[in-house]
Amino acid sequence: MQKKRERLLTETELELMCIVWRLGQATVREVRENLPEGRDITYTSVAKILSILEEKGALGSKKGEKTYLYYPRIAKEDYESRALRHVTQGLFDGNPGSLVMRLLDGTDLSREDLAEIRKTIEARLDP
Repeated sequence: MQKKRERLLTETELELMCIVWRLGQATVREVRENLPEGRDITYTSVAKILSILEEKGALGSKKGEKTYLYYPRIAKEDYESRALRHVTQGLFDGNPGSLVMRLLDGTDLSREDLAEIRKTIEARLDP
């Protein structure tokens, strides 16, 4: 049996999902109010995208007095893991070490970041 390919969210879906993750739950109006400055998406477009995210199982909703309240059905950490698996498989030939090396080489990390990474690696090496 062929494994179902996990689909990632579109850029705009992810943008709105990040707002809901950050707020914990939100109405369409609250999502619009939390868009970055200069980012203008119409109310109906936000409502449609949130509805699509609900159809995809990323969001749930409950009816309030006058509007729907959307909440995450998938944890941000779970989606991050899925997205990283997708990138690792598609771009790094399934080699997570290559992904980590590229991140380390291509990112300006502070000494604190590097110390935290070292601590995580050492904990994985010596459980």
